[in-house]
Amino acid sequence: MLDQEGPINVYGMQFDPSRILEELDPIAFRCGLNDMQEYFDVYICPECDEEFEEDEEGAKFCCQEEEEEEEED
Repeated sequence: MLDQEGPINVYGMQFDPSRILEELDPIAFRCGLNDMQEYFDVYICPECDEEFEEDEEGAKFCCQEEEEEEEED
């Protein structure tokens, strides 16, 4: 939701607002994330931050599935 307006430019470099908040104030980021998850039922993968609507299990095992597929190849 924080990234809807697009990246923030600083001296020609682009940063996602959500990443800025997560790095500079991780407590505020986690509080906001928890509020958002309760309100919208959006779940976030703890490894890659991919969002999953209404799919807690998908978020929980997102990167684990990718790692298993890579190992099989």
